Amino acid sequence: MQGFRPEINLLLSCARTALDKVITGRIRHLLEGEINWAYLLRMSRAHGIIPLLYRNLKATSADLVPPTIMEELQTEFRINAKRNYLLIGELFKILTLFNSNEIPALPFKGPVLGSSFYGDLALRPFCDLDILLRKKDIPQAKDLLLSRGYRLNFSLTPKQEIAFLHAHSEYSFIHEKSHILVELQWEILPSREFPLAYDLETPWKRLESTSLEGRIVPALSSEDLLLALCLHGAKHCWERLIWICDLAELIRVHKGIDWELVFEQASRQNLR
Repeated sequence: MQGFRPEINLLLSCARTALDKVITGRIRHLLEGEINWAYLLRMSRAHGIIPLLYRNLKATSADLVPPTIMEELQTEFRINAKRNYLLIGELFKILTLFNSNEIPALPFKGPVLGSSFYGDLALRPFCDLDILLRKKDIPQAKDLLLSRGYRLNFSLTPKQEIAFLHAHSEYSFIHEKSHILVELQWEILPSREFPLAYDLETPWKRLESTSLEGRIVPALSSEDLLLALCLHGAKHCWERLIWICDLAELIRVHKGIDWELVFEQASRQNLR
Protein backbone atom coordinates (compact mmCIF):
# COMPACT_ATOMS: atom_id res chain seq x y z
CA MET A 1 0.00 0.00 0.00
CA GLN A 2 3.00 2.28 -0.37
CA GLY A 3 2.23 5.41 -2.31
CA PHE A 4 -1.31 5.79 -0.99
CA ARG A 5 -2.10 8.76 1.20
CA PRO A 6 -2.44 7.86 4.91
CA GLU A 7 -6.23 8.22 4.90
CA ILE A 8 -6.54 5.55 2.21
CA ASN A 9 -4.11 3.25 4.03
CA LEU A 10 -6.19 3.72 7.18
CA LEU A 11 -9.41 3.04 5.30
CA LEU A 12 -8.02 -0.17 3.78
CA SER A 13 -6.64 -1.31 7.13
CA CYS A 14 -10.05 -0.92 8.77
CA ALA A 15 -12.03 -2.47 5.90
CA ARG A 16 -12.25 -5.91 7.58
CA THR A 17 -13.80 -7.64 10.55
CA ALA A 18 -10.72 -9.63 11.65
CA LEU A 19 -7.74 -7.68 13.00
CA ASP A 20 -4.36 -9.09 13.94
CA LYS A 21 -1.37 -7.49 15.66
CA VAL A 22 0.15 -6.33 12.37
CA ILE A 23 -3.03 -4.55 11.23
CA THR A 24 -3.62 -3.08 14.68
CA GLY A 25 -0.05 -1.77 14.77
CA ARG A 26 -0.45 -0.27 11.31
CA ILE A 27 -3.67 1.51 12.32
CA ARG A 28 -2.07 3.04 15.41
CA HIS A 29 1.04 4.04 13.45
CA LEU A 30 -1.05 5.82 10.81
CA LEU A 31 -3.07 7.64 13.47
CA GLU A 32 0.11 8.97 15.04
CA GLY A 33 0.65 10.98 11.85
CA GLU A 34 -1.49 13.71 10.31
CA ILE A 35 -4.95 12.59 9.16
CA ASN A 36 -7.37 14.62 7.06
CA TRP A 37 -10.48 13.47 8.90
CA ALA A 38 -12.95 15.19 6.56
CA TYR A 39 -11.44 13.34 3.60
CA LEU A 40 -11.33 10.02 5.47
CA LEU A 41 -15.00 10.25 6.49
CA ARG A 42 -16.07 11.28 2.99
CA MET A 43 -14.25 8.33 1.43
CA SER A 44 -15.55 5.92 4.09
CA ARG A 45 -19.14 6.97 3.41
CA ALA A 46 -18.68 6.64 -0.35
CA HIS A 47 -17.29 3.11 0.03
CA GLY A 48 -19.75 1.89 2.69
CA ILE A 49 -17.04 1.41 5.33
CA ILE A 50 -18.20 3.76 8.12
CA PRO A 51 -19.41 0.93 10.45
CA LEU A 52 -16.16 -1.02 10.05
CA LEU A 53 -14.10 2.13 10.48
CA TYR A 54 -15.91 3.00 13.71
CA ARG A 55 -15.76 -0.53 15.11
CA ASN A 56 -12.04 -0.95 14.40
CA LEU A 57 -10.95 2.52 15.51
CA LYS A 58 -12.90 2.09 18.74
CA ALA A 59 -11.34 -1.33 19.34
CA THR A 60 -7.73 -0.43 18.56
CA SER A 61 -7.05 3.27 18.93
CA ALA A 62 -9.86 5.38 20.33
CA ASP A 63 -7.22 7.28 22.31
CA LEU A 64 -5.67 8.55 19.06
CA VAL A 65 -8.91 9.73 17.42
CA PRO A 66 -10.33 13.21 18.11
CA PRO A 67 -13.40 12.87 20.37
CA THR A 68 -15.60 14.80 17.94
CA ILE A 69 -14.72 12.33 15.18
CA MET A 70 -15.52 9.33 17.38
CA GLU A 71 -18.85 10.91 18.30
CA GLU A 72 -19.67 11.50 14.63
CA LEU A 73 -18.74 7.92 13.74
CA GLN A 74 -20.76 6.55 16.64
CA THR A 75 -23.82 8.53 15.56
CA GLU A 76 -23.57 7.26 11.99
CA PHE A 77 -22.99 3.71 13.22
CA ARG A 78 -26.16 3.82 15.33
CA ILE A 79 -28.24 5.35 12.53
CA ASN A 80 -27.07 2.63 10.14
CA ALA A 81 -27.81 -0.11 12.69
CA LYS A 82 -31.33 1.23 13.30
CA ARG A 83 -32.02 1.40 9.56
CA ASN A 84 -30.68 -2.12 9.00
CA TYR A 85 -32.93 -3.61 11.68
CA LEU A 86 -35.92 -1.73 10.28
CA LEU A 87 -35.17 -3.15 6.83
CA ILE A 88 -34.69 -6.71 8.03
CA GLY A 89 -38.01 -6.56 9.86
CA GLU A 90 -39.67 -5.67 6.59
CA LEU A 91 -37.71 -8.40 4.80
CA PHE A 92 -39.11 -11.02 7.17
CA LYS A 93 -42.65 -9.81 6.48
CA ILE A 94 -42.11 -10.03 2.71
CA LEU A 95 -40.56 -13.51 2.96
CA THR A 96 -43.53 -14.65 5.05
CA LEU A 97 -45.91 -13.19 2.47
CA PHE A 98 -44.15 -14.99 -0.38
CA ASN A 99 -43.90 -18.24 1.57
CA SER A 100 -47.61 -18.24 2.35
CA ASN A 101 -48.21 -17.95 -1.39
CA GLU A 102 -45.74 -20.76 -2.18
CA ILE A 103 -43.18 -18.49 -3.84
CA PRO A 104 -39.58 -19.58 -3.13
CA ALA A 105 -37.52 -16.47 -2.33
CA LEU A 106 -33.85 -15.91 -1.50
CA PRO A 107 -32.75 -12.82 0.45
CA PHE A 108 -29.61 -11.64 -1.29
CA LYS A 109 -26.63 -9.38 -0.53
CA GLY A 110 -26.96 -6.79 2.27
CA PRO A 111 -28.80 -8.44 5.21
CA VAL A 112 -27.47 -11.95 4.56
CA LEU A 113 -23.90 -10.74 4.19
CA GLY A 114 -24.04 -8.61 7.35
CA SER A 115 -25.54 -11.30 9.52
CA SER A 116 -23.73 -14.36 8.14
CA PHE A 117 -20.27 -13.10 7.19
CA TYR A 118 -19.65 -9.86 9.06
CA GLY A 119 -21.05 -11.37 12.24
CA ASP A 120 -23.07 -8.25 13.02
CA LEU A 121 -25.94 -6.85 10.96
CA ALA A 122 -24.83 -3.33 11.89
CA LEU A 123 -21.42 -3.70 10.22
CA ARG A 124 -22.65 -4.03 6.64
CA PRO A 125 -24.64 -1.00 5.34
CA PHE A 126 -27.45 -1.60 2.87
CA CYS A 127 -30.14 0.75 1.66
CA ASP A 128 -32.56 -1.67 0.00
CA LEU A 129 -33.74 -5.27 0.08
CA ASP A 130 -32.65 -7.60 -2.72
CA ILE A 131 -34.69 -10.77 -3.17
CA LEU A 132 -33.96 -13.45 -5.77
CA LEU A 133 -36.95 -15.18 -7.35
CA ARG A 134 -37.56 -17.49 -10.27
CA LYS A 135 -38.69 -15.55 -13.31
CA LYS A 136 -41.99 -17.43 -13.49
CA ASP A 137 -42.89 -16.19 -9.98
CA ILE A 138 -42.21 -12.51 -10.66
CA PRO A 139 -45.73 -11.49 -11.84
CA GLN A 140 -47.39 -12.98 -8.74
CA ALA A 141 -44.70 -11.55 -6.43
CA LYS A 142 -45.15 -8.15 -8.04
CA ASP A 143 -48.90 -8.23 -7.38
CA LEU A 144 -48.29 -9.23 -3.74
CA LEU A 145 -45.92 -6.29 -3.18
CA LEU A 146 -48.37 -3.90 -4.81
CA SER A 147 -51.06 -5.16 -2.44
CA ARG A 148 -48.72 -4.44 0.47
CA GLY A 149 -48.37 -0.73 -0.39
CA TYR A 150 -45.42 -0.84 -2.73
CA ARG A 151 -45.43 0.79 -6.12
CA LEU A 152 -43.45 0.80 -9.35
CA ASN A 153 -42.41 3.99 -11.08
CA PHE A 154 -43.94 2.79 -14.33
CA SER A 155 -46.75 0.59 -15.63
CA LEU A 156 -46.54 -2.06 -18.33
CA THR A 157 -49.00 -3.79 -20.59
CA PRO A 158 -48.89 -7.62 -20.46
CA LYS A 159 -46.92 -7.66 -23.73
CA GLN A 160 -44.47 -5.05 -22.42
CA GLU A 161 -44.01 -7.00 -19.20
CA ILE A 162 -42.95 -10.11 -21.13
CA ALA A 163 -40.36 -8.05 -23.00
CA PHE A 164 -39.20 -6.41 -19.75
CA LEU A 165 -38.69 -9.77 -18.02
CA HIS A 166 -36.61 -10.94 -20.97
CA ALA A 167 -34.39 -7.85 -21.28
CA HIS A 168 -33.98 -6.74 -17.65
CA SER A 169 -32.97 -8.40 -14.41
CA GLU A 170 -35.01 -6.72 -11.66
CA TYR A 171 -38.08 -4.78 -10.63
CA SER A 172 -37.59 -1.89 -8.19
CA PHE A 173 -40.41 -1.13 -5.76
CA ILE A 174 -40.73 1.63 -3.18
CA HIS A 175 -43.20 1.60 -0.29
CA GLU A 176 -45.59 4.54 -0.35
CA LYS A 177 -45.34 5.23 3.39
CA SER A 178 -42.03 3.85 4.68
CA HIS A 179 -40.13 4.55 1.42
CA ILE A 180 -38.34 1.21 1.78
CA LEU A 181 -36.85 0.10 -1.52
CA VAL A 182 -37.26 -3.55 -2.55
CA GLU A 183 -35.69 -5.10 -5.63
CA LEU A 184 -37.06 -8.37 -6.98
CA GLN A 185 -34.33 -9.98 -9.08
CA TRP A 186 -34.58 -12.92 -11.47
CA GLU A 187 -31.09 -12.49 -12.99
CA ILE A 188 -27.76 -11.27 -11.61
CA LEU A 189 -26.92 -9.40 -14.81
CA PRO A 190 -29.32 -7.73 -17.28
CA SER A 191 -28.95 -9.51 -20.62
CA ARG A 192 -29.43 -6.31 -22.62
CA GLU A 193 -26.32 -4.77 -21.05
CA PHE A 194 -23.92 -7.72 -20.72
CA PRO A 195 -22.96 -10.27 -23.40
CA LEU A 196 -22.98 -13.14 -20.90
CA ALA A 197 -25.39 -14.76 -18.50
CA TYR A 198 -25.30 -16.38 -15.10
CA ASP A 199 -27.45 -19.50 -15.08
CA LEU A 200 -29.46 -19.40 -11.84
CA GLU A 201 -31.24 -22.70 -12.43
CA THR A 202 -28.35 -24.80 -11.10
CA PRO A 203 -27.84 -22.64 -7.95
CA TRP A 204 -31.57 -22.99 -7.19
CA LYS A 205 -31.07 -26.76 -7.05
CA ARG A 206 -28.28 -26.66 -4.43
CA LEU A 207 -29.52 -24.09 -1.97
CA GLU A 208 -28.27 -24.02 1.60
CA SER A 209 -29.79 -22.63 4.77
CA THR A 210 -28.43 -19.75 6.79
CA SER A 211 -29.40 -18.01 10.02
CA LEU A 212 -30.55 -14.45 9.51
CA GLU A 213 -30.87 -12.81 12.91
CA GLY A 214 -32.17 -16.06 14.39
CA ARG A 215 -34.43 -16.97 11.50
CA ILE A 216 -33.47 -19.80 9.15
CA VAL A 217 -33.78 -18.74 5.50
CA PRO A 218 -32.72 -20.35 2.22
CA ALA A 219 -29.51 -19.03 0.68
CA LEU A 220 -27.18 -19.55 -2.23
CA SER A 221 -24.33 -21.97 -1.58
CA SER A 222 -21.03 -20.27 -0.74
CA GLU A 223 -19.67 -21.19 -4.20
CA ASP A 224 -22.68 -19.76 -6.04
CA LEU A 225 -22.78 -16.68 -3.83
CA LEU A 226 -19.09 -16.02 -4.44
CA LEU A 227 -19.60 -16.05 -8.20
CA ALA A 228 -22.75 -13.92 -7.93
CA LEU A 229 -20.89 -11.32 -5.84
CA CYS A 230 -18.11 -11.23 -8.43
CA LEU A 231 -20.67 -10.57 -11.14
CA HIS A 232 -22.41 -7.89 -9.08
CA GLY A 233 -19.09 -6.12 -8.47
CA ALA A 234 -18.16 -6.32 -12.14
CA LYS A 235 -21.60 -5.01 -13.09
CA HIS A 236 -20.85 -1.84 -11.10
CA CYS A 237 -17.14 -1.68 -12.08
CA TRP A 238 -16.11 -2.36 -8.44
CA GLU A 239 -16.65 1.29 -7.59
CA ARG A 240 -17.19 0.60 -3.86
CA LEU A 241 -14.73 -1.02 -1.48
CA ILE A 242 -17.52 -2.71 0.50
CA TRP A 243 -18.12 -5.12 -2.40
CA ILE A 244 -14.52 -6.33 -2.13
CA CYS A 245 -15.00 -6.65 1.64
CA ASP A 246 -18.03 -8.87 0.96
CA LEU A 247 -15.85 -11.28 -1.01
CA ALA A 248 -13.09 -11.19 1.59
CA GLU A 249 -15.48 -11.92 4.46
CA LEU A 250 -17.19 -14.73 2.53
CA ILE A 251 -13.84 -16.40 1.85
CA ARG A 252 -12.68 -15.83 5.46
CA VAL A 253 -15.80 -17.43 6.96
CA HIS A 254 -16.23 -20.31 4.51
CA LYS A 255 -12.97 -22.21 4.77
CA GLY A 256 -14.36 -25.17 2.83
CA ILE A 257 -15.23 -23.42 -0.44
CA ASP A 258 -15.07 -25.87 -3.35
CA TRP A 259 -12.79 -23.79 -5.57
CA GLU A 260 -12.77 -26.45 -8.27
CA LEU A 261 -16.55 -26.09 -8.53
CA VAL A 262 -16.30 -22.29 -8.60
CA PHE A 263 -13.86 -22.31 -11.52
CA GLU A 264 -15.78 -25.06 -13.33
CA GLN A 265 -18.99 -23.04 -13.12
CA ALA A 266 -17.21 -19.86 -14.19
CA SER A 267 -15.55 -21.57 -17.17
CA ARG A 268 -18.75 -23.31 -18.27
CA GLN A 269 -20.60 -19.97 -18.41
CA ASN A 270 -17.75 -17.91 -19.86
CA LEU A 271 -17.46 -15.95 -16.62
CA ARG A 272 -13.96 -16.95 -15.58
